[in-house]
Amino acid sequence: MLTLDASPYYNSKAVAMRISQNMKKVASAPKNVDDLKTYDDYEFLYRKAAEETKEEMKKANISWQNDEDRFLAGFSAIAIKLCDMGLSEEEAFIHIRRNNWGHVTEEKLRQIVGTAYDTHSKDRKTEKSASGRKGRANILQMIRYLESRYQFRYNTVMKYTEYRPNNSWVGDFRPVDARVQKSMTLDVQIADIHVSIKDVRNFLESDRIRNYSPIESYLYDCLGKWDGKDRIRALARTVPTNNPHWEDWFYTWFLGMVDQWRGMYRRQYGNSTMPLLISKQGYNKSTFCRRLIPTELSWGFSDNMILSEKRQVLQAMSQFLLINLDEFNQISPQVQQGFLKNLLQLPMVKIKPPYGSHVQEFPRLASFIATSNMTDILSDPSGNRRFLGVELTGPIDVSGRLNYEQLYAQAMQALERGEKSYFDAKETAIIMQHNRQFEQISPIKQCFLQVFEPASTPENGEYLMAAAIFDILKQKFGSSLQVSSIQKLGRELQNIEGLKNRRTRFGTEYLVVRK
Repeated sequence: MLTLDASPYYNSKAVAMRISQNMKKVASAPKNVDDLKTYDDYEFLYRKAAEETKEEMKKANISWQNDEDRFLAGFSAIAIKLCDMGLSEEEAFIHIRRNNWGHVTEEKLRQIVGTAYDTHSKDRKTEKSASGRKGRANILQMIRYLESRYQFRYNTVMKYTEYRPNNSWVGDFRPVDARVQKSMTLDVQIADIHVSIKDVRNFLESDRIRNYSPIESYLYDCLGKWDGKDRIRALARTVPTNNPHWEDWFYTWFLGMVDQWRGMYRRQYGNSTMPLLISKQGYNKSTFCRRLIPTELSWGFSDNMILSEKRQVLQAMSQFLLINLDEFNQISPQVQQGFLKNLLQLPMVKIKPPYGSHVQEFPRLASFIATSNMTDILSDPSGNRRFLGVELTGPIDVSGRLNYEQLYAQAMQALERGEKSYFDAKETAIIMQHNRQFEQISPIKQCFLQVFEPASTPENGEYLMAAAIFDILKQKFGSSLQVSSIQKLGRELQNIEGLKNRRTRFGTEYLVVRK
């Protein structure tokens, strides 16, 4: 692009500013490719109808009192021709309106087109001749009117009805909220159809509205399109780390995430692992998490989940696709060992919907990912198999543009081939061993490790119960150890690597040796 300035200023030290399109949802184009082609086809039919009407009116040689009467008669004739060609009433209206802007008000034009369709359509003649203006006839008229004006679908993920104008010049589907319902009711009543807002609401919330899953639509559009290039592991390589297993771990987890979305079968377990990105601030961890979801599904990403609000969390798991637990180190050990551990393995969620009368079961969609600025964050040694800990050695590269179609096409093809989307026992053992470096060491465990270490054989050690070990520790550390710590010590001893134990009639004994 060239400037028109007479003396342009050149800055030799200018710094390029990269704008990430993944940081926000890109505004949708007013028309997509399919709609554009359909609109052009209908526009051709409109022009044909308009030319025929012009010629017929010219041959009729009618003397019009004014231009308005001539326009109204012409619009009515065009509408009848478009009805014969099979165009919907709304489609006819939008083309007449766009090609004759300013000749007549929108309300008047709708009345003309509606009257033309009412008097010319065989279906409408039959409907108009139905006995009475109440009951069944009014409901049928209302449904016909709304379906002629709008396209409806029921979003099975978000659990609400969506709409858009019933013509080929369209934008995105939008939710039918209370305000939209009231506007639609007024339009129906203005059209002299005697129904209430309750009747309109009953139709919009009924199973007469077709189901639509945005997830299935996106994934199955990708199916069969993979070009053979491994983009999932390539995405993993943008995360610099010394962990040699990271690429394969991320690949398996990514398949698990997509498989969770498909929900083709009643699953026994959910996607029970989550990547845990660990580094100091400014390494693009949150941006990487956000970039995993394509723009078309960006509504399905959340990074502000509050785990203490259990009902909202369970509902989010049935509506979101990926939940980022940012600042994972702020989650308390009690939540890690209890609620979060249970969440990760859930295949379904049971909640009572807002204004619902009973608890319902919904498929779980969401997988989890987490970030942290601290390394000692895992508080439950027995549950660390659920985390794919990866410590970053540098900032994540988020400069490249992701080919989401190929990324998800690869995942879909892998799942269709039967590749596993979970970690087997051998892989789980490696994950647990790797995650020991991220475990929190409790004070009672630190005291134990200062005094004892696991013994290899009874000959070079002795079997002691937790209470006996506690008494020895208390002699060394004094009143800082409370009696309530005995139970904690018992749990910690169960998870110390290499520490052998045996069951006796008095309780569990541990094979230890003093340092």
